Formats: sequence, C-alpha cells, structure tokens
Amino acid sequence: MSLSFQSLPRSIYQLTSTLFLTLSLSLPLIALNVQPADASPVNVNTANQTELETIKGIGPSKARAILSEREKGGVFRDSSDLQNRVRGIGERSLNKMVDHGLKIETPSAYRETKSGVRKAARESRRNTQGQSETRAQAQEQTKISRTKSQKISKIQ
Repeated sequence: MSLSFQSLPRSIYQLTSTLFLTLSLSLPLIALNVQPADASPVNVNTANQTELETIKGIGPSKARAILSEREKGGVFRDSSDLQNRVRGIGERSLNKMVDHGLKIETPSAYRETKSGVRKAARESRRNTQGQSETRAQAQEQTKISRTKSQKISKIQ
C-alpha cells in the first residue's frame, strides 16, 4: 500500500503543504544568517543613546558609558579598542552585540571634533608660543639689567 499526499485527509494535507512551503522559504534565509529587515546595523561611532539601546546587550548605562568614552577618547578604531575603553564589555558580550547589529566602523574622513584632540593641539601650540614670548621677554630683561649694571660700573 503506497501512501500519497492526496490520500491523506484534506486538513492534514493542507497542514503538511503549508509547513513544507514555510520551511522551504525560510531555510535559505537561516543558512545565509539574514537579519530581519527592521534590524539595521548601528555604528558605535555615530549612534546616539537610543540607537545604541536598540542593540541587544546594551542598556541605558552601557550606552551612556560608550558615548562618554567616545567623547573623551575619540572614535573606536576596532573591537579591541571598544573592549579596552568601555568597562563591562568583554569578548563574548561584544560578539553577541555584533551578532545583533552593532558595527564598529571608522570613516576615513571622520573629523574628531568632540574628542578635543584638535583643541589640545591648539593649546599646546599656544603654550609653546607663550613660552617663547616669555623667554624673549626674559632675555630682554637680562640685556637691560646688564646694560644698567655696566652703566653703573662706568659711573663709579
């Protein structure tokens, strides 16, 4: 006795055909590890707090810590940089975050305006300019005092 799909009762036939159709359509997506359409990747270097919180494994406090560290130290260059600078992010948790849409991407033309790198460089230049002006003033004062002492010694 051979069993075919048509010989099964109608409700079981519909159920098995629906199940087969669902599996045949979803297996390629599972094999390719395609994320759902609503889960867009979030770049850790450009995201705000609410965008970071959409990633599974990042709550409000971790998002604030990431933003604070990004403001202090500039962009995160890679995953190890993120792990080293943000407390509480280890290798396993970072891998889970990446699996849920977190990406660490540094744009080549990214300008570090919030990190204070340029401001520090400007202040450093100003300080050295001020030091050279101070040195010049000190040298001028030394010359004046030498000439005064020479004039006094000539008078006596």
